[in-house]
Amino acid sequence: MAVGTIMASALITFSAQTAHAHDCSDEYVVNIVKLTNEQRVAKGLSPLECDEELTRQSHEWAEHMRQTGEFEHAEGDFAENIAWNSRRASADAIVENWVKSPAHRNNILDAGAALIGVGWSYSEKVGAYVVQRFL
Repeated sequence: MAVGTIMASALITFSAQTAHAHDCSDEYVVNIVKLTNEQRVAKGLSPLECDEELTRQSHEWAEHMRQTGEFEHAEGDFAENIAWNSRRASADAIVENWVKSPAHRNNILDAGAALIGVGWSYSEKVGAYVVQRFL
């Protein structure tokens, strides 16, 4: 089940640059994946593997939301968590807020998931959009 919630949190992590392609080696992506896997392992679940294609698709959706200003889930055969913040948000704050939400936590702790993709887009004008997808 994919559910999105507008999240308010602060701290600096995002780069001002949004045009470059993000992949599984991106520092912000690495942090989101690490924190997500910590939640899973704490519950006895296997860690997720970061998938480059899922990450590319997640980044494209984050870019789409930033450019259109629409905060909505994409359709697809995946579970999805999304977040929007009017400021730059740390990976810790984003994952913490997802874990506090039952629907988002269910996506993170889905025992059937094996892959994760994370994408983000930020601009000073509209803020940050973060997308987390699971397969």
